[in-house]
Amino acid sequence: MTEILKHSFNISVITKIEFLSWHRLAQDEILYKKAKDFISNATIYELDEAVANQTIKNRQLFKMKTPDAIIGATAMIHGFEMVTNNVDDFKNLDLKITKIKLAHNS
Repeated sequence: MTEILKHSFNISVITKIEFLSWHRLAQDEILYKKAKDFISNATIYELDEAVANQTIKNRQLFKMKTPDAIIGATAMIHGFEMVTNNVDDFKNLDLKITKIKLAHNS
């Protein structure tokens, strides 16, 4: 499953924001470059009207945090499988979810 992350994958613009705003990236230029190179393999889906409307439903029904509701709505609207280490935040949504554990270097 993690092989797809090396080549091409789909993400919400919110995922890009959350990923690249990780505080350690501001402190480590090499790590930031690696993160930007990694995210460059992604197709990034913007927040549009359909995703916004689904986000509203997700928040109303499940009291989700806005970023998670947008990420989930993006996957729902575009028919994507959710690949995450954080299954609990998306378990109530009508999505196929695959849990992965991402390894990282300290």
